[in-house]
Amino acid sequence: MCTIGQVPAKLYRIKLSKSERHELEAHRDQKRGKASGIMRAVALLLSDEGPHGSAMKDADIQAQTGISIRNLERLRLRCCEIHARITQLACSKPPVGHARWTLRPLVCLDEFAKQLLSEARNPVAAIPGHLAREDYEYVREGSVSGFMIAMPHFGKT
Repeated sequence: MCTIGQVPAKLYRIKLSKSERHELEAHRDQKRGKASGIMRAVALLLSDEGPHGSAMKDADIQAQTGISIRNLERLRLRCCEIHARITQLACSKPPVGHARWTLRPLVCLDEFAKQLLSEARNPVAAIPGHLAREDYEYVREGSVSGFMIAMPHFGKT
């Protein structure tokens, strides 16, 4: 994905594969999402020095995205660090019981938030032959966050 360049103007260079470009283009074209994430995707696409990239200068990328040159440098640095870490992991020994590394996540984390509600009035029993009457008023008693960690490859939830 990146190489350390020879020119002092750009220390970290981005060379995206076809699949990486496709993923960033999909993120750029989505209708929902944080504007900052979409702008970072656009900045990476404009920084791409691969065969399908535009390899724009930082000043031009800044003018188009509004991201400062320093933040563009940091963004490219983060991408290079992530790529280096993935490469390091892929070249290391796989987990015990596995012949090789896979792209499946080892740990899945799920989070949810729920409101704690109670009835404002005691419900009244329905009279035979009539529809039940429900009161939709409630009292908010607070909220709670829950977390679930699953390790699907190890059969643990």
